[in-house]
Amino acid sequence: MTKTIMIDNGRTGMQLARLAATRRTPPPTRAETPAVQLEIAAMWLHEAAMRLTELKHVDLSMNLTRVGHDCEAMARRASQ
Repeated sequence: MTKTIMIDNGRTGMQLARLAATRRTPPPTRAETPAVQLEIAAMWLHEAAMRLTELKHVDLSMNLTRVGHDCEAMARRASQ
């Protein structure tokens, strides 16, 4: 069994590392192709899903994750 250490207002170290990683990511720039726009949308949906998970909105987070995966799949199809 692993021990979870709670730091910074009840967040675990892993959650803080994820937050730090998303904060270092520069905002996406304007894209010219639909495939790139879908990839950017998927990235934003993933980030929103992670933040909602931290706020204990798991159902909404799961829906955003599903839509993000759909965007990624459509981007792959559009780029082929």
